[in-house]
Amino acid sequence: ARRRACPHCQLDRGTAGQPCEDCTRAIASTERDAADFVEQALADHRALSAGDDQAAAAFFTYVTEGVEQARKAAAAQGADALGQALAARVAADGFAREQKRLRERGVEQVALAAPADRPDPVP
Repeated sequence: ARRRACPHCQLDRGTAGQPCEDCTRAIASTERDAADFVEQALADHRALSAGDDQAAAAFFTYVTEGVEQARKAAAAQGADALGQALAARVAADGFAREQKRLRERGVEQVALAAPADRPDPVP
């Protein structure tokens, strides 16, 4: 019987076509990195928004949706689980870098909860 290789590294490690141990660890590590970057972005956002829980929740939703969108785009382009995890990691890293940059520059973010809270447009 012909053995099938790992779908990620293409090496025949006796996994019968399933991800090998090294690739499984790489995927898990990449997923942890993405989660860590999301947490970093959220922490920096909280610092900028003076700990506003509503703003933090909205930002968390925004970031996680962006990361998931990157993962889905990679999947639509035919990426395997490792490629999808890498796309999510890159997206999460981008959010974290931007929030860090904003925090380091001391940029204050304004959280506007509802249209009624927004300032009137200038005529």
